[in-house]
Amino acid sequence: MTLPGFVSFLVSCVIFSFALIVVFKYDLRFDQTIDPGYYAEYPCINKTISVVKLIPRYIVLSTLLAWLASLAYNYIAGKTGWPTFPNITLADFKKFALIRLDTFWYVAIGSAGVIALRDMILCAHTPPQYDLSKPTAPVQRQPAEDDLPREDQNHWDVFISYKSEDVDLARRIANQLSASGLKVWFNEYRVLLQNFDQFQNAIDFGIAHSDWAICLTNNRYIGSVYCRNELEQLLNKLPSENVLEIMIPREDLPHQKYQALDECPAYVGNDLPGIFAFIQAHTGWALKPLLPDVINRESSTHTSTCLQRDVVLDTTDWRITKHGKVVFGSTNMLAMAYLHRQDQYSFNANLVCGEEYARAGKRLGQAIDDRQMFNLLREHAERYTGRLNAKVYGLHLIFHEGLSQFAVTYRMFGYWTRKYSIVFPNNVTNQNAEFVFTFGFDGSFKQYCENVHIMDRLVQSLVWK
Repeated sequence: MTLPGFVSFLVSCVIFSFALIVVFKYDLRFDQTIDPGYYAEYPCINKTISVVKLIPRYIVLSTLLAWLASLAYNYIAGKTGWPTFPNITLADFKKFALIRLDTFWYVAIGSAGVIALRDMILCAHTPPQYDLSKPTAPVQRQPAEDDLPREDQNHWDVFISYKSEDVDLARRIANQLSASGLKVWFNEYRVLLQNFDQFQNAIDFGIAHSDWAICLTNNRYIGSVYCRNELEQLLNKLPSENVLEIMIPREDLPHQKYQALDECPAYVGNDLPGIFAFIQAHTGWALKPLLPDVINRESSTHTSTCLQRDVVLDTTDWRITKHGKVVFGSTNMLAMAYLHRQDQYSFNANLVCGEEYARAGKRLGQAIDDRQMFNLLREHAERYTGRLNAKVYGLHLIFHEGLSQFAVTYRMFGYWTRKYSIVFPNNVTNQNAEFVFTFGFDGSFKQYCENVHIMDRLVQSLVWK
C-alpha cells in the first residue's frame, strides 16, 4: 500500500524532527526556552515537546522551499522546452486546502531532507548550550562517602554559632573547614527542608556531640535568645579552651553577660587569614589555603536587562558562554563558565530574571528574628525544590543590598547545584524583580565548599545600572 504524497511528507517531517532532537540534540543547542532543571528532571517529556515544536517548522519551511523549487523549475522548463509540472491544484477539505499533486509532496520531502541535513551540520559545529542539566559522561562518578555532608552522623569536630546578619563570615569559615576535611556542624547544611520540624533538636544534638565551638560574637549576637541558648550550652558542655570566640567587632555585652568567655581564646576582627591562623594555632588542624576571591588582574563586567532596566554583574574570572536574548524586557538566559581550575572540575552558572515569583514584598523590609526568617525562606525554597528529583543538602540565608534572600544546595545528575533567588527592587520604577542564579559544579563536596564564596561574590555583585 502506497501512502499518499502528503501523508508521506508529514511522516518524513516527524522522522526528521525526531532524529534532530534525539540523535543530534538540536533542542539543547538552539532552543532558547529550555529550563535546564526541568529538562534534567523530565527529559522524555521535554524531548517530546521539542519534537512537536520542531515539526511545524519543517512543514512550513519545506513546503515553501518545494513551492519555490517548483516555480523555478517551471520557469526554466518554459525556456528550455522541458516538460513542466502540471498546474498545482487545491482540493477543498472542509476549511482546509491540500495540494493534490503527489509529485509536489515528493519534492517537499526532498526539501525537508535538505533542511534536516543543514540542521545536522549546524549541530555538529555547535556545542550544547545547557551543560548543567546532563551528566558529563555516560557513566557518572558515584560520590565517595566523604564527598557528602552526612545528616546521620553523630559526631562533629566543630559547632559554629552566629547571628544571621553575620552569616556571610560564618559560611566562609564553615566551608573552608569543610573543604579541609573537618566535620562541621553548620545549620545551613544540617537543618534542611526534610527535617525542619526538628530544628531545635538538631541544634541541641549538634552541640552535645561537637568537640570544639566557634562563636561569632557581638552585641546583636547576645541580643538573640537563640544565640544565647547555644552559647550557654557550649560553655557548659565544652572546656573553655575549646570555645573559640571571634569578636566581630569587640563589644561589651558578650563578656558582661557571660564572664566565662574571659577564659576562652578570642580573636578580634573579620579578616579571614587572621581568623584561620587563630583557629589553626589553637586546634592544630591542618587547614587548606584560602582560594583567592579574584584571580584576574583586570576586572570585567556584563550588562543584562531586567524589566526593561539594565543590571550589571562583576564577571571577573568568568567567561560569558551565552548572552541570551531580551524577551518581554528581560534577558532570558545568561550563561557563564568559570575560567580557572578547569583541569580539576567544571564550574558553570546561568541567570534568568523577570517579575518577582514570590508574593510581593515577601522578603523586603522584614524586621523579624532568625528563626522566623529561616522558616519563611524554607517555605519559599520548597517552591523551587518540590518539582526536582534531587537531594537537598543545604538551605542558605543570603543578604543582598541589606535584604534577606535565600539559596538552596542540591545534588542532581552528578552536579552540585546551588540556586539563588534574589528579589531586588528597582528604586526608579518601584518594581520588584527576581534574579535566579543557578550554579553547576561537578567536583567533590570539599571542592564545592571551597568555591562557594566565588558563587556568593558573583551574586552579590548584582546592581542596577
